[in-house]
Amino acid sequence: MHRLARSIALSLSLATSATVGAAPWTYRGTLNDGGAPANGRYDIRLSVLDAGGVKSLAYPLTFSHVDVRDGAFAVDVDFGVDLTLLGAVKLRTEVAQGGSAFVALGEPQAFDAKAALAGVCWDTQGNAGTDPATNFIGTTDLRSLVFRVGNLPALALTPFAGNQPALFVPGNSVSSLASAGVALGGGSPAAAQHTLSGDYASITGGYSNSATGDRSHVGGGDDNSASGYASVVAGGGNNGASGIYSTVGGGQSNFATGTSGIEAWTTVGGGYGNKASGDSSTVAGGNSNDSSGIYSTVPGGRLNCAGGDMSFAAGFRAVTRAGNQAGDEQCFQVAGSGDANGDEGTFIWADSQNANFISTGPNQFLVRSEGGVGINGTPAAAGLEMSIFGATPFDGFVEFGLIPKPSLNGNTGERVEFGVGKGGVGANDADLRIVHRNDSSAFFEHLSIDGDGSVIVRSNPANTNQGVQLAIGAGAWSTLSDRNLKTDIQSILPLDVLERLVAMPIQQWRYIGQPGEVQHIGPMAQDFAAAFGVGENDTTISTVDADGVALAAIQGLNQKLETELEQARAENAGLQAQLQQLAARLAALEAAGGR
Repeated sequence: MHRLARSIALSLSLATSATVGAAPWTYRGTLNDGGAPANGRYDIRLSVLDAGGVKSLAYPLTFSHVDVRDGAFAVDVDFGVDLTLLGAVKLRTEVAQGGSAFVALGEPQAFDAKAALAGVCWDTQGNAGTDPATNFIGTTDLRSLVFRVGNLPALALTPFAGNQPALFVPGNSVSSLASAGVALGGGSPAAAQHTLSGDYASITGGYSNSATGDRSHVGGGDDNSASGYASVVAGGGNNGASGIYSTVGGGQSNFATGTSGIEAWTTVGGGYGNKASGDSSTVAGGNSNDSSGIYSTVPGGRLNCAGGDMSFAAGFRAVTRAGNQAGDEQCFQVAGSGDANGDEGTFIWADSQNANFISTGPNQFLVRSEGGVGINGTPAAAGLEMSIFGATPFDGFVEFGLIPKPSLNGNTGERVEFGVGKGGVGANDADLRIVHRNDSSAFFEHLSIDGDGSVIVRSNPANTNQGVQLAIGAGAWSTLSDRNLKTDIQSILPLDVLERLVAMPIQQWRYIGQPGEVQHIGPMAQDFAAAFGVGENDTTISTVDADGVALAAIQGLNQKLETELEQARAENAGLQAQLQQLAARLAALEAAGGR
């Protein structure tokens, strides 16, 4: 026979719930053969001895051909006596194989049937045929069920209100008012102690958390507090959910409060230093944000405030003003709107400029974007500010502004304005203007189209009549040509202008890109500039200059005709004088001949 070695038995358990001692119980053990887990069939003999391990207290039981696999075996044992009456005994195990003599596996092992078989023992490898009404682990009185690890209390189930248990780690503060609560983690040291006092409240981990609201929950983290009814703090540090049905997902120093004390439903997703104080408000994350309006939202960013009801604020230092009702919070010392709802319905987003961007009324859509605004494209490198202004929706005046160089002054830049015309509010004659505004008082209009149909296009940086205009009912442009707007006035020589005009080529041509049948007659700008030396460049011909040249040429032509006519008159007078002389001589001759 091989050398056999006995290992410690893994478990002792009853196979059924029959009478203890007389009923079969299961002996499980392990067997090594030659230093390795045994495999095969072995004979096993068990003997019950007194405490000294000498006297046999029951007939030995022999089990033949026991199947041993990977060193493990199990046999059902019934010595025919009530083992619980024998007190402390020893159990001797012997093994044989192939008809050889039995070999004792070590010294007899101490065995207390009362301790091992008290009640119905639960097998660590599973049980069968149990009845939940009678087979359970626990107590039958109102005392706590405590689980120990290392002989130290590790977990406790304690009955509270209505005999409903609270599950907690010993060392945590669990109020006698708590009903069916859970407080895990914490406990020790004292600074880590959780506080659980809400009915059906729970703390599932972490350090120094509290769940004082009924049906509240803290998932973990440290120094978190769920004090509102059905409130939740999932984790993080130093967070608080005091509003009814409020939630803080995590982060640090975030608070979901609410104002009414009846309705709350506030949510802070995470981040740092955020607060959702308006009923049904939300701060998704970010840093130091506040949604104090009812149904307001801050999705993230930093130092944003959605103070108006149903408002939205995002980016950096975007603020919708709060209302003046009791409980309304004014964010960042920004004055409120003066009414009950704040700037309700307003959407505001601010860029990274370190200054508050504040709403001025309800139902606004506001964007501050120093780097420019682009729609279906990106703004130019220099940036572009786009803005729309309107005092009220019904004042008849709206401004659409484009500012090439960003400025914090809302009245600066190039603007397209649709506003009240000469007839006033409600009149069907609203103006359209393209205006450059330096500030609220200094401005000039590039283009103005009045409600009466007149149009002025100005070419100067001032509100003077320099440019062209289309009068009411007119079919042609009028040049703004006020003498008071001109300087460096010089006389011209009309005959010289006429001669240069006559010498300048006048041709027929068409513009590139126009159909072939579209023809024009006129000079080339280069020839015009060479002939007269006027205008802004040699690629365009100002209508003022063309008209001036034509008028000067007419004057030159008139001057030339007057000179020629004067010469003709003088020649005619001489001829008349000669004729008169001839007539006189003829008369004299006729008179002399008649004698």
